[in-house]
Amino acid sequence: MREGGCYAVDAGVEVWLGAVDGRLPRYCVAFTVGAEGSEDLTYARRLTADLGVPHVVVPVRPRELSLRDVREAMRVSELTEYGDIINAVVSQRLFVAVHHAGVKVVLTGDGSDELFGGYTMYRRIGDADRRRLFLHKIAHLSRTELQRVDRTSMGNRVEARVPFLDVTMLDLAMRIPQELKYRDGYEKWIVRHAFADLLPDYVAARHKNPMSHSSGLHERIRLFRPLFPRLYRSLGYQCAAPLQRDFSEVLREHDYDLDAAITAARTPRDLTLGEHVRDLAGALRWNLASLVRRPVRTTST
Repeated sequence: MREGGCYAVDAGVEVWLGAVDGRLPRYCVAFTVGAEGSEDLTYARRLTADLGVPHVVVPVRPRELSLRDVREAMRVSELTEYGDIINAVVSQRLFVAVHHAGVKVVLTGDGSDELFGGYTMYRRIGDADRRRLFLHKIAHLSRTELQRVDRTSMGNRVEARVPFLDVTMLDLAMRIPQELKYRDGYEKWIVRHAFADLLPDYVAARHKNPMSHSSGLHERIRLFRPLFPRLYRSLGYQCAAPLQRDFSEVLREHDYDLDAAITAARTPRDLTLGEHVRDLAGALRWNLASLVRRPVRTTST
């Protein structure tokens, strides 16, 4: 069994700094999951080539993902919010490949968005509420992002470590002013600035893009969102907690009024039938358009 691994979907900073300092484990391997042509694969291939780090690409063709994949990710992760479940489908594919490669410990970049203002909501909310939103996101990590990473990794006998959520790092992030987390049009500005002399320009200048989107798999999985409630009930999970809309959606619905959003979130609501219909229509348009864009294979005679 190999003793080191790097989950490269959101781990550019950790991998690069480890290489610069000569601290990469002997058997470090970077893993990236995504569709061919996706943003994640493009950046990861360039970064690992520059570093000379072995790189395992976990290619997933969007049309390969089925309702069975969604149900398995939901079963393993036990998540309650739609966005987290979509990300869990991607994570599940990744950690299956990591386990099959014999890697048992990985580093992930999870927690950096919560600590350093990586989400759009941090820019939309009022200045006075930004720190409170930061604390709210941290307080709920154990049932959202961290639950996704923990369940999908350990469900495949892989231990995921989250260096951004080290207690020392958390304490530091709590003391950094919010205006240094989003600045000059960049989220996580303080992280980019701190390592500006070490990070390659194309990494330092890359804007945040959610994992399911940057992997090129989001719209395929979104096709199945209207079926999430049925799958959730079939697993019996509604007995523990209801399936609910993402907190980011609740916040947006309340015009980024944090108090109103937190109050509303205490009584979880599922998506309405109308919202499911609009969601499905959007996903169908994207998937049909991708079929039209797909090049036609020809055979030579």
